Amino acid sequence: MRKFTILLAFLLFAAACGNSPSSTTDETTKPATATDPTTSVKSEDSVTPTTAATATTTATTTSSTTSTTQAHVDTGYEENMKKFQEAKTLMLSSGDFSPFECAAAIVGSGRATEFMTADPTAEELSLLEPCFDDFTPQTEQAAPPTTVKHGAPPTTSAPAVPCVERPLTALPIPRESLAATVPLGHIAVPEHTIPTDHVYLVLPGYTEGASPAVALASPGDLTLYRVTRTRYDVVGDTESYSDWGLVFNVCDGRDLRFGHVSTVSNQILEATTNAAEYCNVYGYDARQFEYCAFELYDTWERLDVRVNFEEGDTIGTLGGLTTPNTQLDLWAYDYNLGPMAFINLDRQPSDAQHAVCGFDWFVEDIRLLLYSMRQELNGRVADAQIGCGKIAQDVPGTAKGIWYTVEEVQGDWMDNLALVDDNTRSDHQLIAVASTLTDASDWIFKKETSGRINLDFAKVEAGSGIYCYHGFTSDSLTNRPASAVNRLLIDVSSSEVLTIELQSGSCTGNDSFSSPTKYQR
Repeated sequence: MRKFTILLAFLLFAAACGNSPSSTTDETTKPATATDPTTSVKSEDSVTPTTAATATTTATTTSSTTSTTQAHVDTGYEENMKKFQEAKTLMLSSGDFSPFECAAAIVGSGRATEFMTADPTAEELSLLEPCFDDFTPQTEQAAPPTTVKHGAPPTTSAPAVPCVERPLTALPIPRESLAATVPLGHIAVPEHTIPTDHVYLVLPGYTEGASPAVALASPGDLTLYRVTRTRYDVVGDTESYSDWGLVFNVCDGRDLRFGHVSTVSNQILEATTNAAEYCNVYGYDARQFEYCAFELYDTWERLDVRVNFEEGDTIGTLGGLTTPNTQLDLWAYDYNLGPMAFINLDRQPSDAQHAVCGFDWFVEDIRLLLYSMRQELNGRVADAQIGCGKIAQDVPGTAKGIWYTVEEVQGDWMDNLALVDDNTRSDHQLIAVASTLTDASDWIFKKETSGRINLDFAKVEAGSGIYCYHGFTSDSLTNRPASAVNRLLIDVSSSEVLTIELQSGSCTGNDSFSSPTKYQR
């Protein structure tokens, strides 16, 4: 039934996008009565849409004023409708129908359905601008490609909560249940071949892969406006396990997200029964996921079942012996900041473009505690220079950063390749591979500042020839026997195409390609 609903939604929105624009309309739109945080399903750029004041202005002076106002409305309407049409083309070619979900969340599914036979009004297009403005199909790693924009609501009758520097005033789990923290930039191929945009709060038992259940509470004053549920290793109606995700508004322009929550409170469950639900299946051949999002806030449908939390309020539980999850994934998004410097922003989930270090949102004593416990999941302690880790590491004109296979590869994130810094050792880097070049693996080494062997990726300039990497650390996940000796050759062309090959043996200083794989930005 869910697949049928999604397909119907997609067809309805495609039909709506296919309508020809008109400069006037007799449709009467519903009044906007939003009260604060955002309407969305997971990601897109933070955009404060243009209000509809211009479209509804009534001229009361001279005829020239009326003419000028009408011309402005018509021009803006045509421009927005053009963007609407462009979004349709991208949507149909990619299969990412998040614009419809976004539109339904703002104007309601009923009104979105009416777009089949009537063009959106100028006011509606203004409200819907976050749904299609700069829309790019998403291929998020370890999360579904179906996304809708965050950001401020299209209209509001009350001011948003102002931000303070440290809005989180308590740990979300008991201190005795916090075993370690993991900074930004964690790698776990293939799902997290690209450095992760979130930190981890790790529970006791993580080394064994089984943690007793731990109570999860609100770390401050938060407003829950989206709930997600993910089923893992889906085969028909069965899965290996499932968990919850929660998205909170913290203050104006800032969101906090929890991932891998084992159970949620009855209050949250009750809110989902009245929410708008959207589901999507994603993944790759070996592993399929089902992701469902429950929107607790819909302006036009007069739906508002958001849940307000104060510090210490019960949210749910983490861990438990029926799940492999032994940590809380914690995202912090600041949409008041511009996007990070990824070379190919189109390939990055737009939430990740605004990700910041969640540790830094806690009051100072908790912040210092979280920093003092930084390590990798294998127990490797982070050095002082790591800070909170790094997400965007692209350096134009060099080998460093994120790459994608030139040839199309099936499966979300399976075309990913990352030549990036290690997230706990500041003097190490790694080559993370999702597939194609070799099986999912990572190859960690101590970087050098000169020469052609193990040179810092940021110093490998385009057009400068072949460089060789070897001497990989014992904690590298190479999927090779411990006794195996391997090297990786890379070359970045002047047109910024990366050629790379895995070979047997150590670097000789006179290495050459025989059957390489090509990647691009």
